[in-house]
Amino acid sequence: MNTSITSSFGKHRENTDIDTYNYDEYQQQIGDVLWQRTHNYENQNISNAIVNYTFPVSEKSIVETGYKGTFRFFNSDFESADLVNGEYVINPLASNIFKFNEQINAVYGMLNSYIGEKENPKWNYNLGLRAENVSNTGATQNNSDRFNNDYLKFFPSAYLQLNLNPESFVKFNYSKRINRPDLDDLNPFIDITDALNPHGGNPYLKPEIIHIAEVSYNKNWQNYSFSTNAFYRNATDAIRQYAQLLDNGVVLLQPQNIGSTITYGLETIFTLKTATFYDANISVTAFEQKIDASNLTENVVKNAFNWYGKIINNFVPWKGGKLQIIGNYNSALTTAQGKRIPIYNVDMGFQQKLGKGNARLGLVVTDMFNTLESGYKNNTALFYNQRTNKSDTRALMVTFAYTFKSDFKEKLLENQFSAE
Repeated sequence: MNTSITSSFGKHRENTDIDTYNYDEYQQQIGDVLWQRTHNYENQNISNAIVNYTFPVSEKSIVETGYKGTFRFFNSDFESADLVNGEYVINPLASNIFKFNEQINAVYGMLNSYIGEKENPKWNYNLGLRAENVSNTGATQNNSDRFNNDYLKFFPSAYLQLNLNPESFVKFNYSKRINRPDLDDLNPFIDITDALNPHGGNPYLKPEIIHIAEVSYNKNWQNYSFSTNAFYRNATDAIRQYAQLLDNGVVLLQPQNIGSTITYGLETIFTLKTATFYDANISVTAFEQKIDASNLTENVVKNAFNWYGKIINNFVPWKGGKLQIIGNYNSALTTAQGKRIPIYNVDMGFQQKLGKGNARLGLVVTDMFNTLESGYKNNTALFYNQRTNKSDTRALMVTFAYTFKSDFKEKLLENQFSAE
C-alpha cells in the first residue's frame, strides 16, 4: 500500500500594450490609432491525493485498487483599458474576473494475470474498471455567468498480450477514456481585445468520451527495434474550436461539442543504433478521420487523410559529449470548417560533461529555422477566414547543472496511479 499528497501553486502576471491601426483597400490609414492596455493576473492551486493497494488473489493473479482525488482552484482577473484624452479608462465590456473550482474523485480496480510459466508466460492480460465523479462550479464577475457541471462516468479497459518469443509480442487493447474541457474552454467571458477576432469559452461543454481499440506488434533485434500499432478511435462530444459569423461581420471563435469524430490509422516506430556514436528514433503516424458536425451545422461531414512524423538523432562526437537534433512535421489537419495549417520545426541540443561527470554544460536551440507557427483556414457556406500566429519560438539557451552523488530516491514524486 502507498499513499501520497501533493499540492502545487501557480501565479501568472501578464501586462500588454496594444496599438491598432485601420487601413482601407489602398493601404491608407483610416482614423486615429487605438491604444489599449490589458493585464491578465491568474492564481491557481492543484492538489492530488492518491492511495493504492495491491494484493494477490491466486498464484498467477493480483488485484490493484486505488483512489485519486484532484482538486483545482483557479482565479483569473482580466482587465482592458482604452486611452481616452490621455488617460486609460477601463472598458467593463472587455474586462472580467473568472473564478473556478473543481473536484475529481476516481476509484479503480484492475486484475492482472498470465497464462503459462511465470518466467516466460505465453499470455498476459488484465481487466480494469475506473469510476470517476466530477463536480465543478464557475462564475464570472458579479456572478453574471454562473455554471456548474456534475457527472459520473465509468471507464472499462482490457488488454491481451501474446508473447511470440522473448524478442516479440502481439498486443490487443481496448479502453474508454475521457477528455475534460480545460479552464480556458469553460470560461464564458468573450475576449474582444482583438475586435476582428473575438474568442471565448463555453461553460456548457460536455466531456469528450473516447473509445479506443488497438492491435500492436513489437519486435526487437540487437541493434534496432520495430513496432507498429493499428488503432481505431471513436469520440463522441469531441471538443473542437468552432467559428461563428456574427451580425457585425466578425467571426467569434468558441469551443463546441462536435457530434462525433472517427479516426483510424497506423503508427510505426523504428529505433536504430548502428554504432556507439549514433542512434535514432523515427516515428510516422498516418490516419483517416471522419468528422460529423451536423449537430451544429446541417450536412457537415468531412473525411480526410492526415499524417505526422518525428525523427530524433543522437550523436556522440567525443567522450562526454552528446548532440541531439529533432525534426517534427504535422500535416494540415482537417477541422469541421476547414483545416489547420501544417506545423514543422527543427530543434537542436548539445551537452558536455565536465570534470568527473558531475557537472554538465548544455546548449539548446529551439526552432532553429524559425518555421514554427500555427493557424487555420475556415471555408464555409457563409464566410471564409484565415488566421496565422507566429510567436518568438527561436531561442538560444545555455544551461549548467551539477549533480551531488546521493542514493536517496524521491519515491513520493513518482506517479503510481497506473489506471489513468
